[in-house]
Amino acid sequence: MAEFDPDICFCIDHGGKETLLRPFWSATGYANADFTPTPSFLRMYDYLSSFYGHLHYMRLHNILSLHGEGDRYFLELDLPYGNRCFAHDNRQNGDDKVVARMEDGTLRYNWDLVDQVYDVIVGHGMAPIVELVYLPKAIRKSEEEFFLPADYRLYGEMVRDFAAHCLERYGLEETRGWYFEIWNEPDNEAAWCRDPASFFALYDYMEHAVHSVDDRLRTGGPATMQGQEGYRIFEGFLKHCAGEVNYCTGGYGTRLDFVSVHCKGGQTTDFNPSSAVMFGSVERYLDILEQYPQFCDVEFFNDESDIIWAGSRGVEDASWFDFRNSHYAPGFVCKMISLYCTRVLDRGVNLTVADSDNAHLQWERSLFSGNRSQLTPLGRYPCTDVIKKPFFNAYVLLSKLGDRRLPVQCDGPGFNEKFGVLATRRGPVFSYMLWNFEDGISDMVGKRSFRLDIQNCGAVGSYYLLEYRIDQDHSNSNTLWHKLGCPKEPNLKQIRQLRDADGLEPMGDPQKITADSGELSLEVTLPQHAVALFQLTPVSTEAPAAVGFVKAQWEEGCSGRQIFLTWEPSRESDFFHYKVLRSVDGGHYETLSSSPALNTAVYVDMEVESGHRYSYRILAVNTSGIWGEPGKEAVVRTE
Repeated sequence: MAEFDPDICFCIDHGGKETLLRPFWSATGYANADFTPTPSFLRMYDYLSSFYGHLHYMRLHNILSLHGEGDRYFLELDLPYGNRCFAHDNRQNGDDKVVARMEDGTLRYNWDLVDQVYDVIVGHGMAPIVELVYLPKAIRKSEEEFFLPADYRLYGEMVRDFAAHCLERYGLEETRGWYFEIWNEPDNEAAWCRDPASFFALYDYMEHAVHSVDDRLRTGGPATMQGQEGYRIFEGFLKHCAGEVNYCTGGYGTRLDFVSVHCKGGQTTDFNPSSAVMFGSVERYLDILEQYPQFCDVEFFNDESDIIWAGSRGVEDASWFDFRNSHYAPGFVCKMISLYCTRVLDRGVNLTVADSDNAHLQWERSLFSGNRSQLTPLGRYPCTDVIKKPFFNAYVLLSKLGDRRLPVQCDGPGFNEKFGVLATRRGPVFSYMLWNFEDGISDMVGKRSFRLDIQNCGAVGSYYLLEYRIDQDHSNSNTLWHKLGCPKEPNLKQIRQLRDADGLEPMGDPQKITADSGELSLEVTLPQHAVALFQLTPVSTEAPAAVGFVKAQWEEGCSGRQIFLTWEPSRESDFFHYKVLRSVDGGHYETLSSSPALNTAVYVDMEVESGHRYSYRILAVNTSGIWGEPGKEAVVRTE
């Protein structure tokens, strides 16, 4: 066998200083909260919550201006944001139904609409980033100044009642984990760009109202975009909060628990998403933040940290948007997360959220249409039968990172620009995310071989080594779809093939290794835009815990009748994958799937017929090859 001659060598020293690594990537969002209780979005939530360490924060527009009609305006009027308030830039339309103003001037609320949204989020183990963007018609100043309240005191009363309702319904402990954000991109409003004083007043009243309910709730903003107007409003916002007259209290300064910005990888006209563009904007904001030392420790959000702007556009608009369907999107995101560590965390910033705003399932109108979504429907929206894009697998992979970050050394040119490693530990489990990614759409150049020299890891004894891969040929349902001829309406056989290819794929079974000296080397060759994750888990003699069911649903799918299954994700640190067992009409249980790529808690059984009783059980296996006991069975009687 030829000796491995790497292009690049990394040194990971476990004897070096470890730093805390919070899962700041654990957030996503979409534009209109009204979409939340629709069947398509409920199915999306089933997928997004299907693995331990899943996305935790969900950021939505329009929570106080809900119209309560789901995706009606999207389907009937073809409005991408699902609300007539965005048609012809007319936000004063009378559709919202949460807040009403009585003849005597008092406010009345329909919290049922809000509860429908937050019940879904909290019920799936997530927490909202509460955007207070877009005012209800009942308190707006005018149609032209729809972004201003007619009465700031009434606005403050509304926010106070809203926060009090959330606390009463969801409890103190839960609600203290939320974030209350003043607006979304105030630099979109020309009046605020000319004079943001009224925007600052809006924040003063919002902050006072929220903290009058509970002092440990968290408020912040301003969620400005990258660009000169955004930078100016951001700096003015910090200056105001630092010590200017508070419009609500009359005192000086306003409490600020977090600051938020929107920096992305460029505009659609750039034809080349750029991490340099994203982080150049982020660092411009951080330079401004450093001028206000009283705020340097507040939590920092880039809560629309997307690859590019204009997520509603897809391959029908421009073919190069196909990158959102391919391995390019997860590669960019994993590189982005690594760069947040070296360029933001290492700067001493209290980074909490870097939200790729990629849960716009409504924009993914057909199979692989190339929009800002982690899932793609097998039929036209609002189809609930979906396939995971490679994009989805990036977050499954990131969930396997540890909570301690380890130092990495490399002398190769292009380190942390064209390639890099994020080395982590959680207890005795080590995870190393390696990326080979240069900005640029082409895959044809940049293949590299790497060696990771790991020192002082303390991995004395026997471990199992497992590698996951996302590239053109692995964890990539889109590549298979192209090989199948890009069928717009795939048949049953093709759907099965796509489902078999849409999970996060391990590169073989776990390999047992011995590291008595605490040192080892890992070698790999990666094509361009590829990500690999190496995981070392100690040999175990304990079986995984039994798995409990959440849902077993008989439904009409794109290939006919099917049963959709979800269950509680395994919480084991050495979890590998699941096995799905099925019994028909009380017969023996047989294996439906034990694929190593079945590592999320969802499965679709397409081999079902009417008039039968189907029973299911799920088992989990760890990297040591030990199967857990089957959990409680789920039973479905088909009609």
